Amino acid sequence: MSTEALIALGAQLNVSGICDKYHIIGVTPDARTPEEAFGGRAPKRRIIITEQDLEDALRHYSPPPKRKIDFVMLGCPHYTYAQVKQVAELLGGKKAVGDIWILTSSAVKDLALQTGLEAELASCGGRLVPDTCVDQSSCFGHLSGAGGVTDSPKCAYYMGAFGVDVAVRDVETCIRWAISGRAD
Repeated sequence: MSTEALIALGAQLNVSGICDKYHIIGVTPDARTPEEAFGGRAPKRRIIITEQDLEDALRHYSPPPKRKIDFVMLGCPHYTYAQVKQVAELLGGKKAVGDIWILTSSAVKDLALQTGLEAELASCGGRLVPDTCVDQSSCFGHLSGAGGVTDSPKCAYYMGAFGVDVAVRDVETCIRWAISGRAD
């Protein structure tokens, strides 16, 4: 698992407040083996989640917008430079129909400016927004009523609190929909 994947997982699990700590066998240092993770005891229960379960949950909890895609919101949690670069690569110089908001740190934004990545993204409709969060209605409340997509369940949860309906998809789908302007 990448550092970015671990950061995203931790951020998403914490949104509801029911999971403040997690172990991934073979990844987190305190869970190198199943025996170590469970302290030598058998797990109380096992839950098997299939690809079909994930697809069903996505369809049920985050149906695609029935209207055009007005914006994409990425960076909840804040995007790393590698993730910002991936967005530029996915865009491949194509202009998005609506805005692509990428929340990141000031340090990443500065590096993107210095390397020309910020200008490349801007030419495609991407905007780097430093040091803020999607839960700021003063920043993003104007998107209420627009059709949006994000790669972050946390983003969808917070933005829903101030009337912004956002579908959740992987970053590749977000960018594909941004370019086409519709859910396909």
